[in-house]
Amino acid sequence: MKPGRWLPWLRATTVVLAASSILVLASALGAGACASSNEPDPDAGFTDAALVDAEVDAAPDRLLPDAFIPPDAAPPTSLEMLAPASASIPRGAKVALTITLDRPALAGGALVTLSSSEAATVSVPATVTVPAGSRTVGVDATGVAPGGPVDISASFGAATRMASISVTPALASLTPTLAVRIGSTDNLIVTLDGPAPAGGLTLTTTSTMPTVVGIPAQVTIPAGLSSGGIPVSGLTLGGPVTVRVTLGPTMMTAMVTVNDPVDRLVISEVFYDAAGGDDGLEWIELYNGGATTVDLGAAVWQVRSSNSTAAYSALNATLGAGTIAPGACVVIGGPGGPGGGASYFQVQNFNPDLPNSGAAADAIALFQGTTLMDAVIYGALNDRMIGDETGTPGTLDVGDAAEGKSIQRLGARTWRTDATPGPGNCAPL
Repeated sequence: MKPGRWLPWLRATTVVLAASSILVLASALGAGACASSNEPDPDAGFTDAALVDAEVDAAPDRLLPDAFIPPDAAPPTSLEMLAPASASIPRGAKVALTITLDRPALAGGALVTLSSSEAATVSVPATVTVPAGSRTVGVDATGVAPGGPVDISASFGAATRMASISVTPALASLTPTLAVRIGSTDNLIVTLDGPAPAGGLTLTTTSTMPTVVGIPAQVTIPAGLSSGGIPVSGLTLGGPVTVRVTLGPTMMTAMVTVNDPVDRLVISEVFYDAAGGDDGLEWIELYNGGATTVDLGAAVWQVRSSNSTAAYSALNATLGAGTIAPGACVVIGGPGGPGGGASYFQVQNFNPDLPNSGAAADAIALFQGTTLMDAVIYGALNDRMIGDETGTPGTLDVGDAAEGKSIQRLGARTWRTDATPGPGNCAPL
């Protein structure tokens, strides 16, 4: 009997059986019962089973709806994809692989078998199950040691899919601290636990205060090298600032300070504009940023000012004998100025007074003999072309301080106005 034809056959058989029963009944009644010429032929209206089967072959859907025709057997679920096809990760990092079936997993899920061609370099779990009703599942491959590429296999049924994974070196060390001068660039040194692969190895870097410490967003260690420099730029005074260097799951930090160190005897603070009159109130603070003691008696040291021309001739005050130790500061001027309690190295009422600045810049300088050692130019534009320690007309160091404020040095080239003057209260510069 032909597949899918059981119901038409049953109907045809029933018809044949019914016809046979009628013929038997007619025989039992005898020939006389059917003697009339008006009686129908006993076989009339009945169809042979073979003819019914032929009709079914010609138009099977006429007798049976589609829902009753058994479908063809479906092929088994198969493994379609393992992605990504390739990846590179640092030692200790993980890469997420996605396993995809060609159709949702049946009840109980689909058990996929995994393997690594070099488990000592890249490890994967032995199996993972795609949940029932789902086509995908994720699994992690872990970088154990630098090397590769390593073949990762995923198998289900008769299908196997492959991925290739390489493991690069990891971070080993980073310079822990760094001091960089404002306006300059220095390097943090980062070290890997092995040479960078072909194409180099890219690190991600960030600064917690990018306006103070500037660094590139990424730095690449060239292929074959195990260390490299991360350029760090000092933008403004400050710190310590945290710099983070990241490679895969590993992050290391360094603390960077931006400074403007002073390495000699300099002017460190000036109070030149007291409220009301200035007599007996003005003062100048000197700071020794060098490594040795300065002997003021070994040469003629003077503080001079300029308030009308490029020459420092408005004031010429000679310092007395004495010494200034490394990291120490001294104050000369009127003892009645703000910031009481200071120990004055030399009490002096400047005559003329220190210039208060105005429409043009003014300056105060420190001389050793005839050599200009340091200067601060303050106020407005330096259109008088007043020179500084470079021997050329200097740029403006700081604006004009209002009454009762001072100008204070923060570093070799950095000044600010200070609302709370503090003669003799000098921090290391």
